[in-house]
Amino acid sequence: MSKRAFVDSPIIDAVKVDQTVLLDEDTTHRFLRILRLSSGTPVELFDGTGRVARGILQTQAPAHMTQVQVEFLVENGPPIVLAQAMVKMDKLEQIVQRSTELGVSEILLFDAERSQVNFKDKAEQKLERLARIAKDAARQSERSHTPAVSGPHSFAQLLKICADFPGLKVMGDLNGTQTLPALLSQALCKQGVLVIVGPEGGLAPAELLELASHEVIATIWNPNVLRTETAGMAAIAVIQGLTFELASFFKLHSDERGIAHKL
Repeated sequence: MSKRAFVDSPIIDAVKVDQTVLLDEDTTHRFLRILRLSSGTPVELFDGTGRVARGILQTQAPAHMTQVQVEFLVENGPPIVLAQAMVKMDKLEQIVQRSTELGVSEILLFDAERSQVNFKDKAEQKLERLARIAKDAARQSERSHTPAVSGPHSFAQLLKICADFPGLKVMGDLNGTQTLPALLSQALCKQGVLVIVGPEGGLAPAELLELASHEVIATIWNPNVLRTETAGMAAIAVIQGLTFELASFFKLHSDERGIAHKL
């Protein structure tokens, strides 16, 4: 388990480099009661925006951190935005948790023609719960950024998002003419990838046509029919794996050229 705690941004705002930082009640409880850390343990506070305060835990009351340094971390690879059609809350929780662990930058929920649920009741509380799940998943997977969770957007709003999105836009289709890896290998998609996933019954034919008219490419993510809570994860894993491989390849060859130049 990570020796990290999520804190609100004002706490990071108030951190002074190399000065003692008192820990709030929730952070103290996490470090001392849940993780049972001892004095001298390196710990981190992060606010989900990329800022991380690193220091050494001191458990004597009041619990605090010493030798504090603040860094801003940038996540590697292109931003990945997951647009997920509305499904039951238990499935949404899985989707938010796992897509956060896999590295998505943002999660957009939208209403599709075949969506069988909505957020008419207690919408704000449900979004807050999904946001908490994203924060916990970011901490668990030691990410420096927590993806924003928004919605539910109307399908018309989704089309507007597609029109404004500068990067690659894809949706899963077993009858697609291209595989996702082949499409990604043709362009590194530095401006990001928007992954659109339909509900349990899939996107309606009219929705597929409208998305295609907004330059959303129907692609094959996997040779099998996937559940809605699995489909997005499969696409994200492919994108992350391939872009990581390409980034490593280019870094390796860049390093080799640098060595050759020095010689």
